[in-house]
Amino acid sequence: MKTNTLILSILTIVFVGCGPQNKSSANNSVEPIRTEKNNFDTDPIVSVDTLDDPSKINRFDQTGLIKNKRLEQYLGDDKIPHRFKVLVKTEGKSLTDILEALNDSLFSKDSERHPFYFWLFTQTIGISDGATTEPMGIVAKNYVERETEKFLSYFVGDNSLPSSDFDIWAILIAGEIAISAENGERQKIDNLLKTIRRNCTYCPRNYIELIDIFELALINSSP
Repeated sequence: MKTNTLILSILTIVFVGCGPQNKSSANNSVEPIRTEKNNFDTDPIVSVDTLDDPSKINRFDQTGLIKNKRLEQYLGDDKIPHRFKVLVKTEGKSLTDILEALNDSLFSKDSERHPFYFWLFTQTIGISDGATTEPMGIVAKNYVERETEKFLSYFVGDNSLPSSDFDIWAILIAGEIAISAENGERQKIDNLLKTIRRNCTYCPRNYIELIDIFELALINSSP
């Protein structure tokens, strides 16, 4: 039951996140530090009522830059595994077959291609099902704990990922905590946040503000 609730929550965020939300982002942004910007609302709970037909959304139709490159540049990179390119072109239909490789790619030390791997993992969360959501949740939580600053870096600065993607990560991790902790969810969330804050002791202020937003999203997303 908790896994099904998690999938529905993720789909809700996905559908709205792909809708026309950029017009108001300037009014809801966190004050930029060191010229880096966060485009976040403080409330991670959204509604799908404004969408005409969310079922037609393609999570892999990326027109903007992924950090510093366009999607087609990554797809033309011979060093990116072909199966990841197939995942994009088939809109996630081959996910189950390459889930382990996709999860491993999140911890890649290849800084040039890691933005693509992170983007691909994030978009795939939105089309995951019961068979893939739980293992992805475990990997996502481990990544945030081990690579806190890098995780936050994808949501600040130029060409950052949207706040809806940030919410998807929070929902996925909150769902994993709910499954593994049963009735001790809040304690595990608190432990995770302590680790994240410790990892980011010397981060710029806008990173710390993102952690505060992440805390609210985790709490609000807990089943």
